[in-house]
Amino acid sequence: MWSTMRLFSVFAVCALALVGVVHGARFEAPSQPNSGSQQVLYRAVQTQNELIQALDQGYANVDREHLSLLSAVMTSKAELYESNALESAMQRRIEAEADERTANMTASLRACPSLPKRPVPSTIKDLRADDIEMMMAMGDSITAAFAGDFRNILDGIQEYRGMSWSIGSDEEYHTLFSLFQHYNPAVSGGSTGHAAPGRGDDSHLNAAVSGAIAEDMPDQADYLISEVQKYTGWDHKWKVLTILIGGNNLCDACKGDERDTPTLYEANLRAALDKLEKSIPRLFVNLVPMTNVSLLYDLSHGDLYCDILHKFECPCAAGSEKDREVIDNINAEYFKIVEKLAEEYQGHGRDDFTVVMQPAIAHGSLPDRGWLTKLDCFHPARQTHECMANALWKNMFETKAAKTQTLECPQEVFCPTEHDRLRVD
Repeated sequence: MWSTMRLFSVFAVCALALVGVVHGARFEAPSQPNSGSQQVLYRAVQTQNELIQALDQGYANVDREHLSLLSAVMTSKAELYESNALESAMQRRIEAEADERTANMTASLRACPSLPKRPVPSTIKDLRADDIEMMMAMGDSITAAFAGDFRNILDGIQEYRGMSWSIGSDEEYHTLFSLFQHYNPAVSGGSTGHAAPGRGDDSHLNAAVSGAIAEDMPDQADYLISEVQKYTGWDHKWKVLTILIGGNNLCDACKGDERDTPTLYEANLRAALDKLEKSIPRLFVNLVPMTNVSLLYDLSHGDLYCDILHKFECPCAAGSEKDREVIDNINAEYFKIVEKLAEEYQGHGRDDFTVVMQPAIAHGSLPDRGWLTKLDCFHPARQTHECMANALWKNMFETKAAKTQTLECPQEVFCPTEHDRLRVD
């Protein structure tokens, strides 16, 4: 959930810290990567060369004390590679448990019975899981799955869009897309693969951009309106779009910038929804309220490496108790806005378009820091993406009065029957 400049700055600082030597704004790599730690340093420098210019422009804004601390911490971490301890015992355990959870969820989903075929419904109030033929998404680095399946620095810094909670379609992951795909194998639009941050050909109908804020939602709506028309018969197919935005706004909201105010948050979401309503028929929109970013900070606070990175990527969460109180209060206003917009667009009475608030991740927390990517101790790791997908899936079949609002991980897989509908009430 990083702003673009902060994203570049932190990556550059991480590369500096790994190398441990600063010459102006240049990185020095080992001449011959002949040991474990040198291979790590060499790869880190290689993959960060394009950030040198960004560092030149933003270096004056880097807190030298934080840089020094980060360098020391990362140097000690790199020393682990020298003894071939590429992963700590704890991390290996976390990853093994994540692999097991994925396998169990996949098995549970496969055990869900298919639904008897029926004619395609003509109204959005009669949608079943097997009626959805296209998936779409808008958002920030959470939906881009930034560092979601990061294992170690040799992976480089990537987005794992193929495992994104709401639209990833790589078969080895458990996502909202794979849940719908179980009931309709022909569903399309899912993002695939992993690559450097940025929207590429494999993004498909995943419009999310790392660093995005609420004011970027109208542009992402325009992207989807253009891209969806490349699919044959798109206007006759039932589609699900999931929107999750606000994390980057909250990370800076304690500073008082107008762009992060509830007023502009509402205006930007409304502008995006207006575009979608006018241009994309047969669309079921999941509008998902953002969780409190301060809770993510609480999970990893106390680890020096994590604390330093949080100062860069989410300064309001890593600031004072007052700062966290401010952003929690603003997020409460964001929640009310999401609820208000959903009710407003449902009130339009369309048979082929609706907006539903899905509060599945609004509250609650994660079991421990292992559910956050170890690259930055902040973004959701693979198992969290999968838990979020299950929670949203279940939310979609719950009435407004009964919708779960607390994220609990791990989540069981819900198997809808032929009598269950995507609820708009």
